[in-house]
Amino acid sequence: MADEKKKYNAYHISAQMSSTYFSYKKPGDNGAYAMMYVNYYNGMMTLHFKRGITSENVLDLNCYLPASKAFDFSRLFEGMMARRRDAFAAGQNYDADEIIKIPTTSMRDGTEVSTGMLIVDTEMYDGIPRVRVAYTDYEKNDTIEIVFNSRVPNGKIESKCKINNIDYADIQAFEFVNVVKELQDPLIPMIYRIQDAAVNSITKYISACFSGRQGGNRNDTASYNQNAGGAPSYSANTDYDPF
Repeated sequence: MADEKKKYNAYHISAQMSSTYFSYKKPGDNGAYAMMYVNYYNGMMTLHFKRGITSENVLDLNCYLPASKAFDFSRLFEGMMARRRDAFAAGQNYDADEIIKIPTTSMRDGTEVSTGMLIVDTEMYDGIPRVRVAYTDYEKNDTIEIVFNSRVPNGKIESKCKINNIDYADIQAFEFVNVVKELQDPLIPMIYRIQDAAVNSITKYISACFSGRQGGNRNDTASYNQNAGGAPSYSANTDYDPF
């Protein structure tokens, strides 16, 4: 039964929705890195974290956020960034005590279990609290953290126009929160489902054609097409149900 379920697994688009954000704080020396980006898969928003200390020591963590938690996360994070912007414009210190904690869970055999914790807070660099996003995966018993600190190029732009000053080192953090916020627009999942259905249909058709060429009879091909066909080797993994 498990083999049959795997055979008829549907294909879904896995789309990166943001830039790749590399952490200003390195997890080690000699090319070590930590990164994160916003991903969209099967109508759900995911924060994908990756850390590489050596070529053999690489870790990937996925923070799945259902609609309600993604909505709250976007609003809370937006407010935090707005207060940072206002403090910088007023020449005041940031509130380094602000923190957002979002527990992540998954449904396993009808029971909701804790899978991790997403935390947004600040970490001090050169006496300035920089935005930090960290995810702890309870099953892998590990944490990956991203510290935002965009590079500010030399040369100040001069203008007589009145503008609201921001800390340019926060630009990537502003971009990140804007992406998370825009994904709460109802049109985003609608457009995704249309594209996902189109790609899924094309994939089924192509797979059925190749199945027929490889010796299957006409009835086998028709049955394959009707039952969604086997998932192509490049389809994303759907064995894990985050909700």
